[in-house]
Amino acid sequence: MLMHKKTRRRCKSYTPIFTLCLSLLLTGASAKAEDRAGQISALKNKSMLMANTKKFKEAIALSEQALKLDKHDATIFYLRARIKEEQKDPVAAIKELNRAIELNPKYAEAYLLRAKGYYFLAEMDEGRDNSEKAKSDLATAIKLNPRLAEAYDYKGVGLASENKLKEALDCFNQAVTLNNNNGTFLDHRAMALNALGKRLEATKDLRRSAELNKNDPHGWVILSQQFTDIGMYKDALISLNMAIKLKPHQLDNIYKRALLYQKLHMYKEALADLNKVLESSPSDDDAFRMRGDCYVGLKDFPLALKDYDQAIKLSGAQASHYQARAKLHRLMGKNAAASKDESTAAKLKAEKPK
Repeated sequence: MLMHKKTRRRCKSYTPIFTLCLSLLLTGASAKAEDRAGQISALKNKSMLMANTKKFKEAIALSEQALKLDKHDATIFYLRARIKEEQKDPVAAIKELNRAIELNPKYAEAYLLRAKGYYFLAEMDEGRDNSEKAKSDLATAIKLNPRLAEAYDYKGVGLASENKLKEALDCFNQAVTLNNNNGTFLDHRAMALNALGKRLEATKDLRRSAELNKNDPHGWVILSQQFTDIGMYKDALISLNMAIKLKPHQLDNIYKRALLYQKLHMYKEALADLNKVLESSPSDDDAFRMRGDCYVGLKDFPLALKDYDQAIKLSGAQASHYQARAKLHRLMGKNAAASKDESTAAKLKAEKPK
């Protein structure tokens, strides 16, 4: 009996040791798993960074290293698809996404990216079948993740391309509701609103988009054009000045600002901008005609005539140049010269192919 008791006491003393060993084994396995996950995450981040800088070969090589660590990770195949998308290779991207979805059938983002690939193929006249596949994938993405704002936005773009503007607007509204800090969603909704004749609502979206991306001159240029189209020239000028402040040497914007100054009868300011344009483009006949218009506004008829003459010398086939000079001749009391220019303008208009 004494031996039996000693044996029992010895066995009891071993129990904590086995528990401790098991705990250490599990802790070690967990640490290894965490370390591997960290390695995969680092490789994926580096791979995407390479893709963003157009180093696609290096990006793919890094993703292959990640696959060696875990060939059942759907996110790695999704990453590879994004790289192929950057390379404008939708077929290869779809192949990678098929594998991602096979590994994770509830991967909403993978369905969305595959929909983009199918739409890309459809736009390349690869058959109606791809368009239907895209719509099916978008529906699945939204079903799996009803809060995936980009899916609603992309669906809206597809509907807008089919001229289903009201349905498209519904989708854009949903996207903006889910994420009202995305300039692209706001731009797309503004496009639909403009097409539906809701110009002021569209302007609000474009203003919000420009403010969200305040360091991007393109957004301010788009907003300026919107204001111009609805006759709000002072607001258009403010927006365009924001773009020019960000990119001072963009001649297209300088030219547009000169047009706005003209509309606001700010002729001296318009002249300053047109002089800049002509310094860089001395053969720009339209800029000469515009500068002539400014001189007319300032009642400096001799300089106006000189610029109109130069515009016609550079491009004698433009009816608008002759029309401008004809008006000036009338102001100067040169009716015969005016009639001659008016006749030439009418002839050029008649000859212009419709």
